Amino acid sequence: MRPTTHCEAPRPRARVRLTRAAAALTAASALFATGCADIGDAPAPGPLSALAVDHVEQAIAGSPALTVTDVRPVEGGAIVYAPLARRTPAGSDDAQLSVDVVVRNDEAFAIDVGAAVLWFSGGTPVGPVILSSGLKKRCEGEGTALVSDDPTIDPGEACRLVLLPDLKLPMPAPNQIDIDLWFSSFDSPFTVSMPLAAHVNAPPSGSYRFPARAEDLPSGQFWSGNSSGAGSHHRTSPSQMYAHDMGLVRWDNGTNAWSNKHPGTDGSDNDDYLVWGQPVYAMADGTVAGFENDLNDNPPGVKTSAGNFFKIDHGGEYGVYYHLKKGSLNPTLMTIGATVKAGDFLGEVGNSGNTDFPHLHLHVESGGVGRPILFRDMFLRERDTLGSPPDLTLELTSVLARALTWEKNIIWPSSLWRRGESGGGAISEVAIAQISGSQAVTAARDQAGNLSVSTWGLNASGAVTHLDDDSAGGVSLVTVAQPKFTSDVVTAFRNSSGNLMLIAWDVLAGTGSLVREGSTTAGAVSKVATTKLPTNNGVATAVRTSDGDLKVIAWEVDGALDIIRQGGAAGAPILDVAVATIYDPFEGVVTAARDASGDLLLTAWEITPALQVIERGSATAGAVSEVDVAAIRVGFNTEHIVTALRDGSGDLKLIAWEVSAAGQITRLGDAAAGAATKISVASNNTGELVTGFRSGTGKLELIAWRLSAAGEFTRNGEDSAGNVSQLDLTRSFSVGGKRFAMPAVRDSLGDLEVIAWQVNL
Repeated sequence: MRPTTHCEAPRPRARVRLTRAAAALTAASALFATGCADIGDAPAPGPLSALAVDHVEQAIAGSPALTVTDVRPVEGGAIVYAPLARRTPAGSDDAQLSVDVVVRNDEAFAIDVGAAVLWFSGGTPVGPVILSSGLKKRCEGEGTALVSDDPTIDPGEACRLVLLPDLKLPMPAPNQIDIDLWFSSFDSPFTVSMPLAAHVNAPPSGSYRFPARAEDLPSGQFWSGNSSGAGSHHRTSPSQMYAHDMGLVRWDNGTNAWSNKHPGTDGSDNDDYLVWGQPVYAMADGTVAGFENDLNDNPPGVKTSAGNFFKIDHGGEYGVYYHLKKGSLNPTLMTIGATVKAGDFLGEVGNSGNTDFPHLHLHVESGGVGRPILFRDMFLRERDTLGSPPDLTLELTSVLARALTWEKNIIWPSSLWRRGESGGGAISEVAIAQISGSQAVTAARDQAGNLSVSTWGLNASGAVTHLDDDSAGGVSLVTVAQPKFTSDVVTAFRNSSGNLMLIAWDVLAGTGSLVREGSTTAGAVSKVATTKLPTNNGVATAVRTSDGDLKVIAWEVDGALDIIRQGGAAGAPILDVAVATIYDPFEGVVTAARDASGDLLLTAWEITPALQVIERGSATAGAVSEVDVAAIRVGFNTEHIVTALRDGSGDLKLIAWEVSAAGQITRLGDAAAGAATKISVASNNTGELVTGFRSGTGKLELIAWRLSAAGEFTRNGEDSAGNVSQLDLTRSFSVGGKRFAMPAVRDSLGDLEVIAWQVNL
């Protein structure tokens, strides 16, 4: 039964045998007369007597005898649509609806399809939609033609009706659709009724990573694509209903327009195009279902029928990566059934197959029918909202389980997007701690060798503001931590006498003004690490003593910001140490140290309510030359420990560890990246972390990761900046509903720089 809409019109009754156009106008006439027509391509109707007719005769009462053999795309009994990314961060939420209906003519004579009227109910009110001149069909036995404008369906023939144009619906989208199919000679439509639902992709996350990385993009270049609903040639192919053609663009000041070519080129050669040779990566885990690697790339403007590709089963949905460059496919994956991991290199963008110029064709299908591609862990914005020339400082839209925007856009294919930055003076060491959702404190060793403490503000646009500075005497091995339940900080370092020293600093809310408060000292140290206590106001220090042994000390910070030494415990001989606080299910701190042999030593230390320190479990791994550690929440009452280390090959390696309530440590999953030094790791959110390090080329590189409760890592984005020689990360900031990573670094000039990256995971 047709739903009751906010704009209900009576069903039209035609008493003449109408041409296709006249049938469409008759279906539309009552809708326009009542103001019910919403969107579509039917012309405004005139009086029925003015319509063109084949000849006047009595129309057949009722609707034609049809059998619906398929409706596409359908999942779980509902036609699925694609929720679209917002064109700007403040834009509206919309959805793309693309529908095909396959019907068989059970009449003894041919019938002509004239129009479709779409009725919606539930969700945001949408008036009836009339589709006529855009309607296409393809019937059995029509050869290689994809679609036809011929309206005739012969007796017994099954035809796919392509309901064009695709629709952009407001969100929340309607939850029910009735499709009235109007045919000449009949006075009533044939109605197909189905529920509507947002599509969820096959991977466990319900969405896909973008098949490219920001780290591969030259400066000033972006990926670009748009919804297949905006007039795409793919739409008429069943498997490509939601396909995308994507490439790279840059702003050309000479032409005052976006360009997909290198400056000074005319597009006559493949390497004129920015995207030529760009790496393509797997969007999700899966297995190889098909590939081709040996077909020649076309010269621009010349098409061939077949091209190089990978087809990957992503868990019941097949991702097709097409037009790849000859000989570029990953040889380790060129076996049917080969296991693919999300982020695996697949090949390079080429110009093979049915293509005029280099680009990446991407579609997802199931059962030969296209499915929406919902992306995550990236940013985009429609190009026409950026201005001319574009203002690239404008905020981009965070994309989480959304399809590409309706119109052409710029895409930043990473969960990390660099925003603001601010700098200070010359330094040789630096550490950073978050003290609120919008403020941080850095502790640095300045050019004179003295302690320099600075406060920084962060707003929802990612702008970083330098707030205040203070200083103390000669220092080295500078660290900083926030005592629990306060907005203040404690700096811990080796003073000019070689001893451990702690200073508490009062940080005024809002202004960030610094006031030095209490301080204390302990014995000689050669390494220092600091973290907050899990239960009391205070900090824990992990140091290498003058004897070369590990020692963990709990320090209370009282209401007057005086620092009082409490319990401590000694451990094994070490060369270096890092420390992190853990709350669930174990309550204490975990140290990650290089032992006397240079191997990784992980130790859990219970901090009692009386601030006594008790060594519990430990675990070891192989040789390391650097190590950092962080606790990452992976469930409501569960945290894992992650060590980020430089392994024996000089590469970044992550290891996840489970810590039981009794403090026993069990190794879980591993992950690796390239050459790294000056490694730091910090929690971003539940199941999320960010690593920062100095790459093999000396640049600052950030990588965002997800961590599952089983201890499995997934790499989800990366970005880089200029050369650095020191860096530190703190846990993520949350400002205005957005999350930020904010490393503090010593830049190529030797100066302090604090940089904010928005994180979209």
